Amino acid sequence: MVSGCGDSPERQLREARLALEAGDTQDADRRVRAVLGAAPEHRDALLMLAEVQQAQADFAGARETLVSLVASHADDRKARHAVLLYAQRHVR
Repeated sequence: MVSGCGDSPERQLREARLALEAGDTQDADRRVRAVLGAAPEHRDALLMLAEVQQAQADFAGARETLVSLVASHADDRKARHAVLLYAQRHVR
């Protein structure tokens, strides 16, 4: 359970996705950070946080989040793919 929310991390991330798709980046950010508060290395939460940060034009924050993601999930294909996509979009 995510502390103080009463919802599972998966539900929080689903709700964060819906908020992000509706353009409510603040709610998405709050929900994702609640998951990370309980599980700092949660892969899907880190992936979504980077996505939220990009939507907020916080590219430095997104880069830091992706560095943390790869540091804690170095062998994860989805994590490496997210870093590659970020690099393709934002590194020139």
